[in-house]
Amino acid sequence: MIKILILEDDAIQIETYQDTIDIYNSANIEEFQIEAHYEETLLKSIAYIEKTPNIDAAFIDLNLEHTGAVPAVPEGKKLIEIIQENRRIPIIVLSGNIASIDDIEETPLLQKKNRDQVDLNNLLEYVRNIYKTSITKLLGEDGKIAKDLNEIFWNYINCNLESFYDEKDSKSLQRHILSHIIEKLNTKEDGIPESYNPVEFYFIPPIKINYHTGDIVQNGTQFYVILNPSCDFYQQKLDYVFLVGIISVKEAKELKDARLSAERKAKIAEKKAADEDLILKAQSPRKEQLKKNQIESVKTELKDFTKSLPERYYFLPKMDFIDNSVVDFQQQISVLKADIEQFRRIATITPFFLRDLIFKYSKYYGRQGQPDIDKDKYNRLFD
Repeated sequence: MIKILILEDDAIQIETYQDTIDIYNSANIEEFQIEAHYEETLLKSIAYIEKTPNIDAAFIDLNLEHTGAVPAVPEGKKLIEIIQENRRIPIIVLSGNIASIDDIEETPLLQKKNRDQVDLNNLLEYVRNIYKTSITKLLGEDGKIAKDLNEIFWNYINCNLESFYDEKDSKSLQRHILSHIIEKLNTKEDGIPESYNPVEFYFIPPIKINYHTGDIVQNGTQFYVILNPSCDFYQQKLDYVFLVGIISVKEAKELKDARLSAERKAKIAEKKAADEDLILKAQSPRKEQLKKNQIESVKTELKDFTKSLPERYYFLPKMDFIDNSVVDFQQQISVLKADIEQFRRIATITPFFLRDLIFKYSKYYGRQGQPDIDKDKYNRLFD
């Protein structure tokens, strides 16, 4: 059941909400059902929030009707602030005067809608999609992380809290608690490691205030990752920032194909020309199917390429800011520390994947070769 708090004092609008929700629930009987709770004042909304542990979204009317003086700050805006300070749920603001909250940034979890132009069904679908991610279940007062914290408190921290008695602040204890949560999240109940969603590769935007190891930065159309040792940043030892280039998977494959033998290149070109000729001569709908097959073939080639990347590359999954890409260990530049701000920080590679990237970079440049042994003499060793 998806629980939505709706702050609204207009009876006709409340009826519209409920009619839309009833129709939506009837059309999605096998899916998640929506339950709306209506409050007409700010104080009653606050009271409901305080006594209700699991709320999944809030619809907020910005300006309520008043018999007395109109408050300087709209009640709806106050409720937004209270929710953001105390809860972790999506907020949808509906008003005919949205411009009055231009100082509040619209984000994927805080939507600002003009009441006269909005489609309520789309808003309900938006809430349902967020609910399906389980984020309100995970981060709610009675969510999984809260339960994990309870277990960690009694079964783990309970055993070694004395070690933190002399700490001047709580940061080390916070890190210790969070490391337990991460360990639990990384392991299934049967002890098998969890698989990751590609989005977990990145912190978007970067969390650290200043440029740091693992930051993905952009200069023009070119992307780089910072690979200075992290201690250089912490100890302020660096004069230059070391950047390693990022290129698309398509570019990396083209570089690999450029090193193929002339005979192999000729065969690839011949097949491509034959495919193009076949498409040109075909009639619809076969022409459309052949074009589709050609596109899928290119995708399959790129996917297969990423599964067996040469050692010089490290794969970075596609996100809004970047296509499927690779860190190319052969593309390296250094810039003065004072000039790094010319590069825009986009994201940071998360610690689990950053450690693997640094290991593979070190392994690539730590390779040790040896002279080839004469084959005839080598074979005679076994005579």
